[in-house]
Amino acid sequence: NSHGAAERRKLKREAERGYLVGVNDGDDLPSIDAAGYITEDQEPNMLEGDYVQAVHAGVPERITGSTLWDKQRDSICTLAEVLKDSPRPFSIRLRRGSA
Repeated sequence: NSHGAAERRKLKREAERGYLVGVNDGDDLPSIDAAGYITEDQEPNMLEGDYVQAVHAGVPERITGSTLWDKQRDSICTLAEVLKDSPRPFSIRLRRGSA
């Protein structure tokens, strides 16, 4: 059915490009382990095993261009500190884990 095919294409795009989750004032941080992986399924669409690719200043609709943390550039050891100490709102770019 075409709905299932569309959903698979959407998931494939997310797997390749990642997806953004906004963290605003008063929001709880997603549960992320020391290696940068989501530890449990969480709303709206985070799945256990997805991993943090980057953290950006601003909300998903308006990323300000400032990258606060990037998996390619920064140590995983600093991720928890960046998530805890960065001014909100910020956005977390996640990629689907290899499920």
